[in-house]
Amino acid sequence: MNTRSLSLRYGLALASFAFCASTAGALEDTYSLKRVYKAGEIDKYKTVITMEADTPMGTPISFTYTILTTEKVLEVKPDGSAVVETRVDNAKVKIKDIDRELDDNSVVTVTIDKNGKETKREGGGDDQRGAAVKMLGLARFSSMPPHALKNGEAWKYEIPAADDKSPKTTGSVTLLGKEKPEGGDRELLKVKCFTTVTTPSKTGDTKLEMLSTIFVEPVTGKPLDVDVVGNGKLGTFDAKKISVKQQRIKDTSK
Repeated sequence: MNTRSLSLRYGLALASFAFCASTAGALEDTYSLKRVYKAGEIDKYKTVITMEADTPMGTPISFTYTILTTEKVLEVKPDGSAVVETRVDNAKVKIKDIDRELDDNSVVTVTIDKNGKETKREGGGDDQRGAAVKMLGLARFSSMPPHALKNGEAWKYEIPAADDKSPKTTGSVTLLGKEKPEGGDRELLKVKCFTTVTTPSKTGDTKLEMLSTIFVEPVTGKPLDVDVVGNGKLGTFDAKKISVKQQRIKDTSK
């Protein structure tokens, strides 16, 4: 399995994080875990991904990606599904204290059904000009609990492997309640998520484990502040430490 398909799979594995809380339900302190899309809506995000790993030859390597993106809801269909476009506005990678601009203006368009499941993906760059958008798979979300959660309640899930060579994903999503994020000016829904991706290999199963803290906007279900830490096998890398930080930022072009 190539690095692109792995990154997309990991994006799906982490997908449950984005939908871990949103609209208030009928009961007090109970929240429906559904992202609400509105056609024409635009949001900008800054994502910083840092990794310390060993290459297949055992050589230590560390790098940091800084990626600015624009997310636009192109369409909300009558059946409740949404078509969402993510465009890379700017991307840099830092290796050994050297910053380098990436030639990556990739555009990814996904269709998400009314239950939050990704059903179609188009675009995404290629092996030469898609590094940044591939790394964004570590901050992408698509699965969500089928029912509302109360404060302190956990939901467990499993995404079966497509075949005997593909990864299997298991995890849990816990709604912790409302809290102001550091530096924030309002209460958001705080969620903890834990995900394990198990991939079969000739030498035995490998694992990627990720723990996320997410602050989500009530009503819309948008992830405004995402903080992920993890380690394990990611493509050809043996990652000792993975850090993903994503925040919605202001649109300064207006």
